[in-house]
This record gives sequence, C-alpha cells and structure tokens, in this order.
Amino acid sequence: MRTTIARAMIFAACASLAACAESHTQKRHHPHSNGRQGHDRPQFAQLDKNNDGYITRAEVSAKRWERLRRKDADADKRVSREEYRRHR
Repeated sequence: MRTTIARAMIFAACASLAACAESHTQKRHHPHSNGRQGHDRPQFAQLDKNNDGYITRAEVSAKRWERLRRKDADADKRVSREEYRRHR
C-alpha cells in the first residue's frame, strides 16, 4: 500500500514538472516574444508593410514610430532590418 501511494506521488510530481516545463517552453519560444510577458514585439516583416526592407513612419502608428525611430542609427528616417535586430 505504501509503495503504491509513493509511486502515485512520484508520478504526480513528474507529471506536474513536465506540464510546467511545457508551459515555460511555449512562452519562451513564442514567435513574437521578446522575453517579457505581456510585451510582445512584432517581427520585422510584419511591420515592413511594403516589403522594401525598411520600416518607415508611413507603415506604423505614431506611437510605434516614436519607439522605432530611436533604432534609426544612420538617421535616414527609416529602420533597416539590421538596425531593428541590433537594437532589441
């Protein structure tokens, strides 16, 4: 009887750990996540509406552009994929 209860408790603990690990893995590998819960960052391709390789003010909201323009290292009023990636 004790052995059965002990095995059941070990099984329950292992199942719980597996579920926690699965949940953690899913959160960490979310395609738009930057590692901070509740603050998902879109992929470059989602923001580059005309697929020219740059994000410009015309492609995003004013609020988003205020954040993005800080990444514009060469001050050409557009953010390249490299600038976007470099300044995560």
